[in-house]
Amino acid sequence: NEITHTDDVHEALTASLNKYGNVDMAYMESLTDKSQSDLLEELRGRIFYNPLSKNYEIADRFIAGNVIEKAEWIANYLTEHPDDEASRRSLDALKEHTPTPLTFDELDINLGVRWLDTSIYADFARELFGLEKKPQVIEKLDEFDITTNERNAAISEEYCVKGQDRKYDGLSLFIYALHNTLPDITKCIGYDENNKPVRVKDAEAVQLADAVVNRIRQAFSDWLQERPEAFRQQLTDRYNRLFNCIVRPRYDGSFQSFPGLDLKGLGIDSLYGSQKDAI
Repeated sequence: NEITHTDDVHEALTASLNKYGNVDMAYMESLTDKSQSDLLEELRGRIFYNPLSKNYEIADRFIAGNVIEKAEWIANYLTEHPDDEASRRSLDALKEHTPTPLTFDELDINLGVRWLDTSIYADFARELFGLEKKPQVIEKLDEFDITTNERNAAISEEYCVKGQDRKYDGLSLFIYALHNTLPDITKCIGYDENNKPVRVKDAEAVQLADAVVNRIRQAFSDWLQERPEAFRQQLTDRYNRLFNCIVRPRYDGSFQSFPGLDLKGLGIDSLYGSQKDAI
């Protein structure tokens, strides 16, 4: 029952997708006896030229994925190929379907998120502790570290929690705030029969550490709100480019006929729509 001729370009596109799984312009020309330019004109909005793959793709596939990155690539391509109108229409379609950018107030930027540059955390630490020089915040594997030779009352007293055995100064608790964790502070409550110390969690010290960590994290949110508009816009643009850039593909597989599939032998009338879309 394979189609051999049609005057309907949409039916020809369906036949191409059903037989080859992609847009085969030569096959569609043979079915319709129409030129490629005529096919493209009548199928405008349904297929787009992708200069990355140097082929036409259905809108379901082309306007999907990281559309911002794809649009940037095509925009760069057009600087060297300014006369490529097909690619320019494709770029316009990608821009039209780019997700609505979020504003800074819609973002929830917490201390320690990995997409921020560590220099931002260093700037915040400098102001938080009132340091003369910017400390160094380093990201290594899945952890942060902060180093500075300066010590002052903010580090040693204001943001410090004292356990039974050691002090957790401001720099130490700043790292816990970056990781959104708490130190495991214990205390000795006596000795067992073998004269070994019996240690339990120091609930009071942990509670104090929790208060300091939350104070640091809240201070970071307030600090971001007080940054200049240009700085906040830079963060917003970076977030949108990294995370608010994906368009989910919406495939319509209803046109597929599966001529080699024995529906009767399977005891079914047809595949589910979701199965056709997935295929």
